[in-house]
Amino acid sequence: MAARKPRDLLLAKMENIDAYIQELEPLVHIPLAEFLEHPYYRRAAERLIQIIIEGAIDCGAIVLDQMGKPVPGASREIFARLHQFGVLERSLAQRFQDYVGLRNRIVHDYERIEAPLVYRTGRRLLHDGRAYLRALLQWVQRGARRRE
Repeated sequence: MAARKPRDLLLAKMENIDAYIQELEPLVHIPLAEFLEHPYYRRAAERLIQIIIEGAIDCGAIVLDQMGKPVPGASREIFARLHQFGVLERSLAQRFQDYVGLRNRIVHDYERIEAPLVYRTGRRLLHDGRAYLRALLQWVQRGARRRE
C-alpha cells in the first residue's frame, strides 16, 4: 500500500475533525442541567474534545512540515508557529494552546474535570474548530494556486 501524500493525509484528518465537531455539537447544545444529570455526556464530550485537539495538533504538524518548518516537540508550540507563519490568527492560536492544556488533563487524568467546564469548552470548540479548519483549508488552497 502506497503512503498517502501529505496533502491527502491533511485533508482526511480535517474531514475527521469536522465529523467529530458534528458529533460534539448535539452534546453541548442540550440544556446544561440535562448535561449535568448524565455523566456519560461529560465523558463523551471529553473524548470528542480530546480527539478534535489531537487531530488539530496532527494537522498543524503536517502543515509546518509541508512549509519546510521544523515541527516543535511541544504540541502547544505548533499553534504558536502556525500563527508565526501566517496560518492562524493570534487569538485562535492562543485558544488552541489552551485547548492542548485541557486535552492533557483529559488524557493524563491529572484531575477530574468538572462537567460545566467540559460543556463550555465544547461549545467554544465548535466555533474555534471550524475556524481552524477554515484557516487550514485557506492554506491548502493558497498552495494549490501557487502550483497552478
